[in-house]
Order: sequence, then C-alpha cells, then structure tokens
Amino acid sequence: MGTRIIFDQFNETGKLPSPSLTVLKLMGMAREGVVTPEAFMDLMETDHETARDLREYTHLALLVPDRRGPQSLHLLATGLDIRIIVLLALGFSLLNRHREGKCRGFDYVKFWSVSLARAVAARAIAQMQNSFNPDELFICGLLAQMGSLALADIFPEEYDSLISTCTNEQEMLIREKELFGITHLELSAEILHGWGLQEKHSLVVRFHENPNPYNFPDQSSFEIARLLYLAFLLSKILFLEVPLLEKLNHAELLAEQYNISQSEFGPFFDKLSYHCHEWNQVLRFPPRPISSYNQIMAEEGLQAGQQPSHYDKRKIRILAVDDDPLTLIRLRKTLSGADKEILTACDGEDALRVALRDSPHMVITDWRMPKMDGLELCRILRRTSLTQHIYIVMLTNYKSDDDLVLAFETGVDDFITKPFTPKVLEARIHSGERLIRYQKTISHDREVIQRYAAQLTSANRQLETMAMTDPLTGLPNRRSAMNRLDAAAAETLRHGERLSCIMIDIDHFKTVNDTFGHESGDLVLKAIATTFHRKARIYDTVSRTGGEEFLVICARSDIFESQQLAERLRQAIADLRVDLGKGFVQVTISLGVATWRPEFTDSDALIRAADKAMYKAKSKGRNRVELADP
Repeated sequence: MGTRIIFDQFNETGKLPSPSLTVLKLMGMAREGVVTPEAFMDLMETDHETARDLREYTHLALLVPDRRGPQSLHLLATGLDIRIIVLLALGFSLLNRHREGKCRGFDYVKFWSVSLARAVAARAIAQMQNSFNPDELFICGLLAQMGSLALADIFPEEYDSLISTCTNEQEMLIREKELFGITHLELSAEILHGWGLQEKHSLVVRFHENPNPYNFPDQSSFEIARLLYLAFLLSKILFLEVPLLEKLNHAELLAEQYNISQSEFGPFFDKLSYHCHEWNQVLRFPPRPISSYNQIMAEEGLQAGQQPSHYDKRKIRILAVDDDPLTLIRLRKTLSGADKEILTACDGEDALRVALRDSPHMVITDWRMPKMDGLELCRILRRTSLTQHIYIVMLTNYKSDDDLVLAFETGVDDFITKPFTPKVLEARIHSGERLIRYQKTISHDREVIQRYAAQLTSANRQLETMAMTDPLTGLPNRRSAMNRLDAAAAETLRHGERLSCIMIDIDHFKTVNDTFGHESGDLVLKAIATTFHRKARIYDTVSRTGGEEFLVICARSDIFESQQLAERLRQAIADLRVDLGKGFVQVTISLGVATWRPEFTDSDALIRAADKAMYKAKSKGRNRVELADP
C-alpha cells in the first residue's frame, strides 16, 4: 500500500511522464470500449509522430512491407488486440515527448536507446517461443524503466546526485528507497499498472532485474520475468557495459532455456544488434557503432581472467611503469611499505590496461618507452574520466625547461630526474601521498555529507507522507484527498475531463465501538480499508476522511461507472466478516455518488452533492447506493 500512496503523491505533482493528448484520448476510448479501426485511424491523423512510429513498427516488427501508406496503420489496427495498439501508441508517444529533461546527469537519449534495445530483444526472444506474446513483451521492455525517467523528471537535482555517486544498480535501488521511499522498479510497476498494463506484466516489470519464483503467483509470470531479464542483459551487452564477459556468459546460459543454443547465440546476437541499429535510425537517435558477437568476444578474450583485484581500500595503490626490468625492481623495492599496494607495467599500453582495470591512486612512469611513451600515457589518462584524478610522476633524463613545461602542460604532477636516489624518490612520493590522502578525506567527507543529506531528505519525505496518510488504515487522509480532488477539479475545468466521487459512511459504527470496544472498531476500519483498496480501480483514489467516513475520487469516470464501482464496494463490505478474535462482526455501508456538473466551480460543490446523496442513502434504510440529484 505504501508504494501506491507514494505513486499517488507523485501523480498529484503533474510531473509524471505523460503521452500526447491524442494518445490520452485513445486510452480513454479504449477504457470505454469504443475504439474501432476507423476511430483509431482518425485519431492518428492528429499525432503524426506517433503514427509514423507505429507505421515503422508494422514494417520492422510485423514485417509489413509498406511503411509509408495508411494501409500499414490499418493493418495494425485490424491485426492486433486494441489494448496492445493503445500501449504501443503510449510507448512511442512517451519516447517522442521525453527525449530530454531537466536532470543533468540523466542521459535521456541513452535511456531510450537502451529501452529500445531491451524491447527489441524481448520481442525477438518471445518470437522464438509459443507461449509469449511478442508485442506485449516489446511494450514491457520499452517501458520497464519508466520509474527512472519519472524520478529524474520529478527530482532532477537529487537524481543527478544519485547518478554521480552510485556505482552499481543495487546501490541505486537502495539509495532510491532511502531518498524517495520507492525504487524506480516499484514506480515503473505502479505507472504501467495505471496505464492499463495487465497486473501480471506490471509485477514482471517490478522484479525483472532479479527474478525469483517466490515473487510471482504462477510459473508463467516467472518465465516472462526471466525472459525480460535476458533482454535486460542483452541490452547492457549491446551498449558495452562492463563487465562484458560476465554478462555474456550469463546471457548464453539463460538463452539456452529459450531454445537459443550456444552455437546459435552469436548469430542471434548479431541479428539483434542489426535490428537495434535499424530502430535507432528510424527513431532518429544518434548513430552508434555496431559490435558483433565475435568482436566483443575477441576484445574480452584479451582480458579474460583479468578481473579487477580486490585491493585494501586503506592502502594507496601505486603503478610503476618502465621498460627497464632493473628500474622496476628498484622502484618496487623503494616504494613498498605496509600502507601501499605496488603494481607494475612494462610499457605504456600495458600501463593503460592496468590503470583502467585497477584504478591506481598514483602512476610513476618513465618518459621514453616503446609502444606508448610516458607523455602519451599521461595524455590518455587525463582524457579519461575513470583515470583523470590519478597523481602522475614522470621519470625523465630530460633537463631542459621546455621539456619540463611540456610535461606539466600534458598533465604531469611532478617529475624525478634519472638516475634517481631512493631518498629523493621517497620524498617526492610522500608529497604526492599527502595530496592523495587529502583527496580521499575530502571524498569520504563528501560521501558522509551526501549520506546524511539523503537520510534527512528521506526523513522529511517520510514526515510528508505521514502528514498525508491515515495512520490506522494506511490510506490517504482528508488533507491528501482534498488536494487530489482540487487537482482533478482544476483539470476538469480546464479540459472538460469527467470526474465523479463517492462518499461512504459505515452504518451504525458507534454500535460496533460500544459493543466490542474501540480496538475491535479499529480492526473493522482496517478490514474495510483493505477491501476498498483491493476492489477499487487503479486510477481511483480511496481515502479515509473522518472517523467512519471514506471518499473515493473517480477520475475520468461518469455517474454510471462510479455507480457500478459504488455498488461493487457496497456488496464487498456486505459480504465481509471481520474476525475480532472473540467472534465475527459484519457491517454495511451507505454510499452517495455525484458527478461533475457544468455549474460546479470547485471541488467543494462536488463533495456537497455526494454528501447529500449519502445522507439520502441513510434516510432510505442504509446499505444502499444513492445518486446525487441531477
């Protein structure tokens, strides 16, 4: 229930990713069951970008030859389930409307490119099976990370800080939970459920990065999650996210469970890579080099078995680079100590590989070396974000001022003239160590400050949530409900959206408290709240507004849809037997339904109309639904 409340609060900000008005209208028509192929074609004439991308889908995914003419859209409209068509339109509309945003550290283009790769991979795998719908898997893959986009849009500065400090996906999830009360995967599931994706698929999206059979109600859902996880792995490999070898091995093993043998995996991957390249072109993303399976394996083969070492974080790592073995021996002997880890390399190219792999704090390098000299090594290290912080000491025979100026301009921090004495070397190294330890202290202090800031933000957010939540039932409280209703009423006044609400009162609740005690009354309230939450639709907001009073806000619903919901809630409570530990109790509820009328100017008018209808239900004998006077 917690993630649903947080989702509702985010939704109230109006900053959640949203499609075009045309697609919103299409989604509304789909909910009402009035979308025909002709109506779909008429709507698409007003949203050229989404129509163009849907035509591309019929060409690239459904293999319809003509990608330009209206007949391709007509084939899509008549050949697929309308629910799938609506979700495809939703996905492409979101892609076009959210190619950029306010979060500086969030790479919007890469986000959509990786999402597209995941969608194409999921569809390709599903096509090789008989038990999965390829189009549904394409949608799941495309929208599986919408929570990341939403958090980046709602909290651009906070999410920018997270991106710059988190080193892996697991840490990201933990920090998101601390900071926002919800992870991007949980938020993705809530968003997709709200957009009409089946509950099974929203559950799959929530757990697809770490699928476990215990998280799913049946084997089928678990299999879909594993398929999406394989697509997730493949998208990472396609974008060359390290460690590649580990991901490739895992992907090959998992692919065998979907009838892709080890010998078939390479051709399958290459075909997938080409299709992703095609999709990137038609959706107007920047061109990206295509890497074949053999190229990736060849590159990884050079570093196979050279996984990063786990060094003691308290020690300073120093990389000594020289093509003279005797000089390396002298350096190692002079530098070694209890507070240091000494790495060595025999030339510039070897040093670059070690530096990228093991992230030393200091590099001591000779100037003159074969393959790559010390100056070129320094240039590359300073250009690379992973290594540009390294303290670099140059060993050199050059003594002219011009040579030394060139070295410092290239990025060298200090130099030692060869042949060096151990005493001078130690003195220069100690000078560099002081700076390195100072930087480590600053970095540690920054991490502590960021952690405290995250905890403070999390605490403030929890207080904010508590202020908007009824502590007994976990439902939004009256304050939250009124804010939500005001926002919905404002949207209705601006855009003419439908809006209804249901006022609910528990019949003779005082008798329950007087007969069984207030603790038993609390049990009844919690049981009723749980039933309301389970029976309400995803886009309804259920709140507890008083002692035994509840309010349901029915966005984009007319009087008849809301009456049906009210009757469903009434019947569910009439059938409910609450176990008090000393017996069972049954209660009934009276409900009043009102819908927005042209003469209303604010949400209070709607509440008053629903309230009058509820009291009418009470006066007519209770346990009934009454409509507000037209």
